[in-house]
Amino acid sequence: MGLYDHRLSSQGPTSFMAQLSAEDLAKFADLQRFYESWMVFSNEPYHTVVRGSVQRVLTPRAVQKRQEAVRAAARSLLDRARAEVVDVNSDFARPLATAVISEVLGVPEQEWDNCSRWSHHIIDFISAPQPDASRAMAAAESYDQMCDYVYHLVEEHRRTGRDDSPMLAVADVGAHAVVGTFAQFMTGGCDPISAAIANAVATLLAHPDQMQRLERDRSLIPTAIEEFIRYESPFTLVPRVVTEPMTVAGQHLHEGSRVLFMLLAANRDPGVFERPDEVDVGRSPNPHLGFGKGSHYCIGAGLARLEMTESIEAIIDMAPNLELAGQVEWSSSLGLRSAVKLPVSVSR
Repeated sequence: MGLYDHRLSSQGPTSFMAQLSAEDLAKFADLQRFYESWMVFSNEPYHTVVRGSVQRVLTPRAVQKRQEAVRAAARSLLDRARAEVVDVNSDFARPLATAVISEVLGVPEQEWDNCSRWSHHIIDFISAPQPDASRAMAAAESYDQMCDYVYHLVEEHRRTGRDDSPMLAVADVGAHAVVGTFAQFMTGGCDPISAAIANAVATLLAHPDQMQRLERDRSLIPTAIEEFIRYESPFTLVPRVVTEPMTVAGQHLHEGSRVLFMLLAANRDPGVFERPDEVDVGRSPNPHLGFGKGSHYCIGAGLARLEMTESIEAIIDMAPNLELAGQVEWSSSLGLRSAVKLPVSVSR
């Protein structure tokens, strides 16, 4: 399987940003080094060291301890959605995802909006089809502001003796790992998880028969979550860089070539899934690649599943007559698929 091929490097930002002009590449050199410090964009041994250091923050037991808080947050947000028309993404999914990952990172509530904004600009640039200088500038400015804030936050965690800080867990690796870890947790916890929630709701609205199945049988929710990730995965691709010449399906790839593994296509593979273009909340087995595979398997998959579960449970309980109230708008990003505008009417 290509995701395991040792000839393919995870340092996608290097080849992505190499498409910028020489002048812009020099201008955004710090931004490139910043992306390369993320676990998801790193190789061994750095990847193993950082992942091993922060893994305990998101173990199944650690995630389970957050269930009551996530449930309360989801229901509070839905309870406040009393306007005639609300947007699932901006009024529910993103605030929930931001609140949950901010608590994991120890970010106080008054800073949530700033962190959410930084996250958006940083992921917006790197997930675009081609590097864009204006998006790079917005990402670079967010990175600079994030750095200042993270250094202050880490000192506060040291002062208060916080023992579950993922940034402190990698402090011995270096300042680049501290900021990179904060950024990956924040961006991964905001945009992809809010997208997963919004996409799941969009899927249910488009397939009311599947919503009825969940209303009749709550035991299907775990398999439904996997089906939503398969059918409308927020992660659309995995970038890799060729480190030595290789041939794939008769195509010669030279060193430095950029390879994109299209997860959305894999998740609709008729050789793996029966009726791949149909939604089946009871589908099992469901070997989708929505969270990746191997050593780069999404470290926050458990948290994403928890937030999606509590969101769907809250909607079934509190807004069973949820209806689409306008046009769904999907993101234009190559790397992240999201129902960025999902207007609904919430009947109580």
